[in-house]
Amino acid sequence: MDARVAAWLDAWLLWQRGGRRMAAHTELAYRHDLHDFFLFLSQHQGGQVGPDMLEQLSLPDIRAWIAARSAREMAMPSNARALSALRSFFRYLQRQGIGNEAVFRLKLRESPKRLPRSIETEKILEMIGQADFNPEDEQWIVDRDRAILMLLYGCGLRISEALSLRVGNIARAEQKLRVRGKGNKQREVPMIPKIQSSIDTYMDICPYLLGKSSSKIPLFYGKRGNILNPGVFQKRFRDLRHLVGLPDQMTPHALRHSFATHLLASGANLRDIQELLGHESLSTTQCYTAVDHERMRKHYEQAHPMAKIENELEA
Repeated sequence: MDARVAAWLDAWLLWQRGGRRMAAHTELAYRHDLHDFFLFLSQHQGGQVGPDMLEQLSLPDIRAWIAARSAREMAMPSNARALSALRSFFRYLQRQGIGNEAVFRLKLRESPKRLPRSIETEKILEMIGQADFNPEDEQWIVDRDRAILMLLYGCGLRISEALSLRVGNIARAEQKLRVRGKGNKQREVPMIPKIQSSIDTYMDICPYLLGKSSSKIPLFYGKRGNILNPGVFQKRFRDLRHLVGLPDQMTPHALRHSFATHLLASGANLRDIQELLGHESLSTTQCYTAVDHERMRKHYEQAHPMAKIENELEA
Protein backbone atom coordinates (compact mmCIF):
# COMPACT_ATOMS: atom_id res chain seq x y z
CA MET A 1 0.00 0.00 0.00
CA ASP A 2 1.16 3.55 -0.58
CA ALA A 3 1.91 6.06 2.17
CA ARG A 4 -1.57 7.65 2.12
CA VAL A 5 -3.38 4.34 2.58
CA ALA A 6 -0.94 3.32 5.33
CA ALA A 7 -1.59 6.62 7.13
CA TRP A 8 -5.37 6.14 6.83
CA LEU A 9 -5.08 2.62 8.21
CA ASP A 10 -3.07 3.82 11.22
CA ALA A 11 -5.50 6.70 11.83
CA TRP A 12 -8.51 4.37 11.59
CA LEU A 13 -7.00 1.93 14.08
CA LEU A 14 -6.13 4.80 16.43
CA TRP A 15 -9.75 5.97 16.27
CA GLN A 16 -10.99 2.43 16.95
CA ARG A 17 -8.68 2.17 19.95
CA GLY A 18 -9.47 5.57 21.42
CA GLY A 19 -13.01 6.43 20.35
CA ARG A 20 -14.50 2.94 20.39
CA ARG A 21 -12.19 1.47 23.08
CA MET A 22 -11.37 -1.54 20.96
CA ALA A 23 -9.61 -4.37 22.79
CA ALA A 24 -5.94 -4.90 21.91
CA HIS A 25 -6.48 -8.40 20.48
CA THR A 26 -9.38 -7.14 18.31
CA GLU A 27 -7.21 -4.31 17.00
CA LEU A 28 -4.49 -6.81 16.13
CA ALA A 29 -7.02 -9.02 14.31
CA TYR A 30 -8.40 -6.05 12.35
CA ARG A 31 -4.90 -4.91 11.38
CA HIS A 32 -4.09 -8.43 10.19
CA ASP A 33 -7.36 -8.59 8.20
CA LEU A 34 -6.69 -5.30 6.42
CA HIS A 35 -3.09 -6.21 5.62
CA ASP A 36 -4.39 -9.52 4.24
CA PHE A 37 -6.81 -7.58 2.02
CA PHE A 38 -4.17 -5.13 0.77
CA LEU A 39 -1.76 -7.97 -0.04
CA PHE A 40 -4.46 -9.82 -1.98
CA LEU A 41 -5.54 -6.68 -3.82
CA SER A 42 -2.00 -5.76 -4.89
CA GLN A 43 -1.54 -9.24 -6.35
CA HIS A 44 -5.05 -9.40 -7.80
CA GLN A 45 -4.91 -5.97 -9.46
CA GLY A 46 -1.17 -5.82 -9.99
CA GLY A 47 0.47 -2.83 -8.39
CA GLN A 48 0.58 -0.82 -5.19
CA VAL A 49 -2.71 -0.23 -3.37
CA GLY A 50 -3.54 3.46 -3.47
CA PRO A 51 -6.64 5.69 -3.25
CA ASP A 52 -7.56 5.17 -6.92
CA MET A 53 -7.50 1.39 -6.59
CA LEU A 54 -9.71 1.56 -3.50
CA GLU A 55 -12.22 3.83 -5.27
CA GLN A 56 -12.40 1.50 -8.28
CA LEU A 57 -12.83 -1.64 -6.20
CA SER A 58 -15.67 -3.85 -7.54
CA LEU A 59 -17.95 -6.45 -6.00
CA PRO A 60 -16.15 -9.29 -7.89
CA ASP A 61 -12.87 -8.08 -6.32
CA ILE A 62 -14.34 -8.45 -2.82
CA ARG A 63 -15.80 -11.85 -3.68
CA ALA A 64 -12.41 -12.96 -5.01
CA TRP A 65 -10.75 -11.95 -1.72
CA ILE A 66 -13.26 -13.90 0.36
CA ALA A 67 -12.91 -16.88 -2.00
CA ALA A 68 -9.12 -16.75 -1.62
CA ARG A 69 -9.49 -16.75 2.16
CA SER A 70 -11.87 -19.71 1.98
CA ALA A 71 -9.36 -21.56 -0.22
CA ARG A 72 -6.86 -21.09 2.63
CA GLU A 73 -9.46 -22.75 4.87
CA MET A 74 -10.30 -19.59 6.78
CA ALA A 75 -13.50 -20.25 8.74
CA MET A 76 -16.74 -18.41 8.02
CA PRO A 77 -16.66 -16.42 11.31
CA SER A 78 -13.12 -15.28 10.46
CA ASN A 79 -14.22 -14.16 6.99
CA ALA A 80 -17.22 -12.34 8.48
CA ARG A 81 -14.93 -10.48 10.91
CA ALA A 82 -12.52 -9.57 8.08
CA LEU A 83 -15.37 -8.21 5.94
CA SER A 84 -16.68 -6.25 8.93
CA ALA A 85 -13.21 -4.73 9.43
CA LEU A 86 -13.04 -3.79 5.74
CA ARG A 87 -16.47 -2.14 5.84
CA SER A 88 -15.56 -0.17 8.95
CA PHE A 89 -12.35 1.02 7.26
CA PHE A 90 -14.28 2.12 4.17
CA ARG A 91 -16.75 4.06 6.31
CA TYR A 92 -13.73 5.92 7.62
CA LEU A 93 -12.46 6.42 4.06
CA GLN A 94 -15.78 8.00 3.08
CA ARG A 95 -14.98 10.81 5.51
CA GLN A 96 -11.65 11.21 3.69
CA GLY A 97 -13.41 11.59 0.34
CA ILE A 98 -12.88 8.01 -0.86
CA GLY A 99 -16.26 6.54 -1.82
CA ASN A 100 -16.99 2.93 -2.76
CA GLU A 101 -20.22 1.02 -2.15
CA ALA A 102 -18.99 -2.40 -3.36
CA VAL A 103 -17.80 -3.52 0.07
CA PHE A 104 -21.26 -2.91 1.52
CA ARG A 105 -23.14 -4.96 -1.09
CA LEU A 106 -21.54 -8.36 -0.49
CA LYS A 107 -23.67 -10.76 1.59
CA LEU A 108 -21.91 -13.68 3.27
CA ARG A 109 -23.68 -16.94 3.85
CA GLU A 110 -24.50 -17.17 7.54
CA SER A 111 -22.78 -20.00 9.36
CA PRO A 112 -24.84 -21.99 11.85
CA LYS A 113 -24.45 -20.55 15.33
CA ARG A 114 -22.69 -22.87 17.73
CA LEU A 115 -24.20 -23.13 21.17
CA PRO A 116 -21.88 -22.39 24.10
CA ARG A 117 -20.45 -25.55 25.63
CA SER A 118 -20.64 -25.87 29.38
CA ILE A 119 -18.98 -28.25 31.83
CA GLU A 120 -20.78 -30.28 34.44
CA THR A 121 -20.44 -28.89 37.95
CA GLU A 122 -18.92 -32.13 39.21
CA LYS A 123 -16.13 -31.90 36.62
CA ILE A 124 -15.43 -28.27 37.50
CA LEU A 125 -15.16 -29.10 41.19
CA GLU A 126 -12.88 -32.01 40.30
CA MET A 127 -10.62 -29.63 38.35
CA ILE A 128 -10.46 -27.24 41.29
CA GLY A 129 -9.59 -30.16 43.57
CA GLN A 130 -6.85 -31.32 41.18
CA ALA A 131 -5.07 -27.95 41.10
CA ASP A 132 -2.21 -29.51 43.09
CA PHE A 133 -1.55 -32.09 40.34
CA ASN A 134 2.10 -31.06 39.96
CA PRO A 135 4.10 -31.98 43.11
CA GLU A 136 6.82 -29.50 42.08
CA ASP A 137 4.49 -26.51 42.37
CA GLU A 138 4.82 -24.18 45.32
CA GLN A 139 1.66 -23.92 47.40
CA TRP A 140 0.99 -20.31 46.41
CA ILE A 141 0.86 -21.36 42.74
CA VAL A 142 -1.65 -24.11 43.57
CA ASP A 143 -3.77 -21.62 45.52
CA ARG A 144 -3.46 -19.06 42.70
CA ASP A 145 -4.80 -21.51 40.11
CA ARG A 146 -7.65 -22.55 42.40
CA ALA A 147 -8.61 -18.91 42.92
CA ILE A 148 -8.63 -18.24 39.16
CA LEU A 149 -10.78 -21.31 38.47
CA MET A 150 -13.17 -20.17 41.20
CA LEU A 151 -13.41 -16.70 39.62
CA LEU A 152 -14.04 -18.02 36.11
CA TYR A 153 -16.82 -20.35 37.23
CA GLY A 154 -18.07 -18.60 40.35
CA CYS A 155 -18.17 -15.06 38.91
CA GLY A 156 -18.37 -15.74 35.17
CA LEU A 157 -15.21 -13.77 34.34
CA ARG A 158 -13.33 -13.94 31.08
CA ILE A 159 -9.73 -15.11 31.54
CA SER A 160 -8.51 -11.64 30.47
CA GLU A 161 -10.73 -10.03 33.12
CA ALA A 162 -9.50 -12.33 35.88
CA LEU A 163 -5.82 -11.84 35.07
CA SER A 164 -6.16 -8.05 34.85
CA LEU A 165 -7.65 -7.76 38.34
CA ARG A 166 -5.90 -5.49 40.80
CA VAL A 167 -5.89 -5.94 44.56
CA GLY A 168 -8.19 -2.92 44.87
CA ASN A 169 -10.83 -4.57 42.66
CA ILE A 170 -11.80 -6.81 45.58
CA ALA A 171 -14.41 -5.15 47.78
CA ARG A 172 -14.43 -7.50 50.75
CA ALA A 173 -16.93 -5.60 52.87
CA GLU A 174 -19.50 -5.59 50.06
CA GLN A 175 -18.49 -9.11 48.92
CA LYS A 176 -18.12 -8.13 45.29
CA LEU A 177 -15.60 -7.61 42.51
CA ARG A 178 -15.13 -4.55 40.37
CA VAL A 179 -14.35 -5.90 36.90
CA ARG A 180 -13.12 -4.06 33.82
CA GLY A 181 -14.50 -5.86 30.78
CA LYS A 182 -14.65 -5.41 27.02
CA GLY A 183 -14.58 -1.84 25.79
CA ASN A 184 -13.07 -0.79 29.12
CA LYS A 185 -16.54 -1.02 30.67
CA GLN A 186 -16.75 -1.65 34.40
CA ARG A 187 -19.24 -3.83 36.22
CA GLU A 188 -19.69 -5.16 39.72
CA VAL A 189 -20.04 -8.89 40.31
CA PRO A 190 -21.15 -10.47 43.62
CA MET A 191 -18.62 -12.76 45.23
CA ILE A 192 -19.76 -15.65 47.40
CA PRO A 193 -17.72 -16.39 50.57
CA LYS A 194 -16.06 -19.49 49.07
CA ILE A 195 -14.55 -17.43 46.26
CA GLN A 196 -13.42 -14.68 48.60
CA SER A 197 -11.88 -17.27 50.91
CA SER A 198 -10.02 -18.85 47.97
CA ILE A 199 -8.59 -15.47 46.95
CA ASP A 200 -7.60 -14.67 50.55
CA THR A 201 -5.81 -18.03 50.89
CA TYR A 202 -3.73 -17.23 47.80
CA MET A 203 -3.02 -13.63 48.82
CA ASP A 204 -1.88 -14.66 52.29
CA ILE A 205 1.05 -16.67 50.92
CA CYS A 206 1.85 -15.18 47.49
CA PRO A 207 5.44 -13.92 47.86
CA TYR A 208 4.80 -10.99 45.51
CA LEU A 209 1.90 -9.69 47.60
CA LEU A 210 3.33 -10.10 51.09
CA GLY A 211 4.00 -6.79 52.80
CA LYS A 212 2.42 -4.73 50.01
CA SER A 213 -0.59 -2.54 50.64
CA SER A 214 -1.14 -0.73 47.33
CA SER A 215 -4.56 -1.34 45.81
CA LYS A 216 -3.17 -0.83 42.29
CA ILE A 217 -0.80 -3.80 42.15
CA PRO A 218 -1.80 -6.89 40.12
CA LEU A 219 -3.61 -9.70 41.90
CA PHE A 220 -2.19 -12.70 40.02
CA TYR A 221 1.52 -13.32 39.46
CA GLY A 222 3.68 -15.80 37.60
CA LYS A 223 6.67 -17.62 39.07
CA ARG A 224 9.11 -14.79 38.32
CA GLY A 225 6.98 -12.01 39.75
CA ASN A 226 5.48 -10.69 36.53
CA ILE A 227 1.74 -10.41 35.99
CA LEU A 228 0.48 -13.89 35.14
CA ASN A 229 0.61 -14.62 31.40
CA PRO A 230 -2.69 -16.03 30.00
CA GLY A 231 -0.74 -18.70 28.12
CA VAL A 232 0.67 -20.05 31.39
CA PHE A 233 -2.78 -20.50 32.89
CA GLN A 234 -4.18 -21.93 29.65
CA LYS A 235 -1.43 -24.56 29.71
CA ARG A 236 -2.32 -25.49 33.28
CA PHE A 237 -5.99 -25.63 32.31
CA ARG A 238 -5.16 -28.07 29.52
CA ASP A 239 -3.34 -30.29 32.02
CA LEU A 240 -6.32 -30.20 34.39
CA ARG A 241 -8.73 -30.83 31.51
CA HIS A 242 -6.78 -33.95 30.61
CA LEU A 243 -6.72 -35.13 34.24
CA VAL A 244 -10.51 -35.04 34.60
CA GLY A 245 -11.25 -36.39 31.13
CA LEU A 246 -12.72 -33.33 29.42
CA PRO A 247 -12.55 -32.95 25.60
CA ASP A 248 -10.01 -30.68 23.95
CA GLN A 249 -12.72 -28.22 22.93
CA MET A 250 -13.18 -27.15 26.53
CA THR A 251 -11.22 -23.96 27.24
CA PRO A 252 -11.15 -21.64 30.26
CA HIS A 253 -13.97 -19.72 28.56
CA ALA A 254 -16.18 -22.80 28.99
CA LEU A 255 -16.21 -22.01 32.73
CA ARG A 256 -17.84 -18.66 31.96
CA HIS A 257 -20.39 -20.46 29.77
CA SER A 258 -20.99 -22.92 32.60
CA PHE A 259 -21.58 -20.05 35.03
CA ALA A 260 -24.33 -18.62 32.81
CA THR A 261 -25.88 -21.95 31.83
CA HIS A 262 -26.05 -23.26 35.39
CA LEU A 263 -27.54 -19.98 36.69
CA LEU A 264 -30.22 -20.07 34.01
CA ALA A 265 -31.01 -23.71 34.74
CA SER A 266 -31.45 -22.81 38.41
CA GLY A 267 -34.00 -20.11 37.60
CA ALA A 268 -31.90 -16.95 37.39
CA ASN A 269 -33.33 -14.02 35.42
CA LEU A 270 -31.83 -13.51 31.96
CA ARG A 271 -31.40 -9.78 32.59
CA ASP A 272 -29.44 -10.50 35.77
CA ILE A 273 -27.19 -12.92 33.89
CA GLN A 274 -26.64 -10.24 31.23
CA GLU A 275 -25.46 -7.81 33.93
CA LEU A 276 -23.21 -10.39 35.56
CA LEU A 277 -21.56 -11.30 32.26
CA GLY A 278 -21.20 -7.69 31.17
CA HIS A 279 -23.04 -8.22 27.87
CA GLU A 280 -24.03 -4.95 26.21
CA SER A 281 -26.99 -6.56 24.44
CA LEU A 282 -29.52 -9.04 25.81
CA SER A 283 -29.43 -10.86 22.46
CA THR A 284 -25.87 -11.96 23.26
CA THR A 285 -27.04 -13.52 26.52
CA GLN A 286 -30.05 -15.21 24.92
CA CYS A 287 -27.86 -17.93 23.38
CA TYR A 288 -27.94 -19.56 26.83
CA THR A 289 -31.69 -20.03 26.60
CA ALA A 290 -31.08 -22.29 23.59
CA VAL A 291 -28.61 -24.30 25.68
CA ASP A 292 -31.17 -24.61 28.46
CA HIS A 293 -33.91 -25.64 26.01
CA GLU A 294 -31.63 -28.35 24.67
CA ARG A 295 -30.99 -29.58 28.22
CA MET A 296 -34.72 -29.59 28.97
CA ARG A 297 -35.46 -31.48 25.75
CA LYS A 298 -33.01 -34.22 26.70
CA HIS A 299 -34.55 -34.50 30.16
CA TYR A 300 -38.01 -34.61 28.60
CA GLU A 301 -37.03 -37.43 26.24
CA GLN A 302 -35.50 -39.38 29.12
CA ALA A 303 -38.41 -38.89 31.54
CA HIS A 304 -41.70 -38.56 29.67
CA PRO A 305 -43.72 -41.82 29.42
CA MET A 306 -44.56 -41.28 25.74
CA ALA A 307 -40.90 -40.82 24.89
CA LYS A 308 -40.08 -44.07 26.73
CA ILE A 309 -42.82 -45.95 24.86
CA GLU A 310 -41.54 -44.62 21.54
CA ASN A 311 -37.99 -45.74 22.37
CA GLU A 312 -39.24 -49.23 23.30
CA LEU A 313 -41.21 -49.50 20.04
CA GLU A 314 -38.14 -48.47 18.03
CA ALA A 315 -36.04 -51.05 19.86
